[in-house]
Amino acid sequence: MDTAFGELSGLERIYAVLSPCVFGASLAVAYLGGASTHDLRSRMGRLPAVPAGGAVWLHGASAGEMAGGARLVAALRERGYRFPAIFTAANSAGVAYISRWAAPDTTAALVPWDVPAWVGRAFDRWRPSALFLIETELWPLLVFEAHRRGVPVLSLSARIYPRDMLRYRAIRQFIAPTLARLSRILAQNDIERDRFIALGAPAGRCVVAGNLKHLQERPAIDPSRMRSQLGIGPAQRIIVFGSIHDREIPLIFEAIAALRGQQVRFVIAPRHLSSAHNVLREAATMRLRTALRSQLHPGEEWDALVLDTMGELRDFYAIAAVAVIGGGFAKLGGHNPLEALEAGAPVLLGPHFDHFEHEVRSLMAVNPQAVVLNSEQLAERLRVCLRDEDWRLELLSQQRVTVPDAAVVARHYLDELSPYLGAAHA
Repeated sequence: MDTAFGELSGLERIYAVLSPCVFGASLAVAYLGGASTHDLRSRMGRLPAVPAGGAVWLHGASAGEMAGGARLVAALRERGYRFPAIFTAANSAGVAYISRWAAPDTTAALVPWDVPAWVGRAFDRWRPSALFLIETELWPLLVFEAHRRGVPVLSLSARIYPRDMLRYRAIRQFIAPTLARLSRILAQNDIERDRFIALGAPAGRCVVAGNLKHLQERPAIDPSRMRSQLGIGPAQRIIVFGSIHDREIPLIFEAIAALRGQQVRFVIAPRHLSSAHNVLREAATMRLRTALRSQLHPGEEWDALVLDTMGELRDFYAIAAVAVIGGGFAKLGGHNPLEALEAGAPVLLGPHFDHFEHEVRSLMAVNPQAVVLNSEQLAERLRVCLRDEDWRLELLSQQRVTVPDAAVVARHYLDELSPYLGAAHA
């Protein structure tokens, strides 16, 4: 073993020895699966050049983490920090997101796999001034190589999914040294901070800073624009079902069936676009007039509109009387309820919300009726929202208190990161 790895624990040394075999096999599978030469080179640390001088390396799993990182870079640059930003993602969706963002002095690539030579090659190539890991990207050799070279490593918007805690506890002896090498852990909330400490992270380095998704206020939406596009008046009530999984489709249509006779239309946004045909088939059995958003003609009448386009869900939330958030009516972890609240719609959701435990517990603290257990309860809450406008508006007012203040989140991150970005300040 190279003397450079003398600081590794015994378990980490075994990992370092085995990683070339494991990730070498992954490289072979990627090659056989048709991966491009460019992608394969990135996995081996043969990366594009970046502008010289104090680059910050931000790494996350996919597009969601890249979006948070992009917001952070934009916020820092607005406050006078100037540095090249390097983004790496675990998959091509993340790289594509940053490429579309197309900000100046920004580079995007697939992350090198966690092999000593490949990670070292990346650091030789980029020589970053800091490494920011977004959410739960804790690759032991990546973190160790940064630590060995004196590059500060910070975990931002840090979280550990509840379903992963048992696995992490089982490997606590292995992961604890990696956590100890982090300069700072900026957790999304108190629950996440406690999870990191339980796994061996030094408590003094763990702080609550908030979720990068709430770092910047999103521009307000004019609901009249979408209503005009759809040809529906301001009095027409809309219920939006957002991020609905296949396993939840029967339940939401049971609730829709119970609302027969109400003057209301439904917008259904499948979590995966491949599910759109399942939604159409279920709607057809109820003899609802249906349409696909991508094929909607001006003036076309519909009872149920299936949202099969990307990037429009927030606009539909802005015209909704109420939003039903999917992912929680089956054990799927739930989805973020705050986007709908920010757009102006009160939310209802199912009881399985592991991935957004903090957000949903905050909602339940102000009004426990946000969580419904079955289609009967869902239908009843929807009826109340439709017939009692004062109740609906009160629900929205109570729930919006739980939306984080973007200015507060930004201040937390600026305060925590400024010691690591001093040289980058204009």
